[in-house]
Amino acid sequence: MPPPAAKSLARRIRFLRTKRGWSQERLAEEAGIHRVYLAGIELAQRNPSLKNLENIAKALGIPLPKLFEGD
Repeated sequence: MPPPAAKSLARRIRFLRTKRGWSQERLAEEAGIHRVYLAGIELAQRNPSLKNLENIAKALGIPLPKLFEGD
C-alpha cells in the first residue's frame, strides 16, 4: 500500500494536469518523461526522483513546492 504522502502527491499532480485539460501523454511530453512512468506516479505506484518532480512542476508552470499543496 502506498504511503499517504505518495497518494496525496498523486492526486495533486492528477488534479493540476486535468485542470489544464491535459492528457497524461501531454504532461509527460512537456516534462520529458515517459507516459507510463507518469501514470505510475499518478497511481502512487512510482517513487519519482526530485529531478522528475522538478520537471513535472516546470511543465505545469508552477514552483516545485506547489506540487505538495492542496487546493
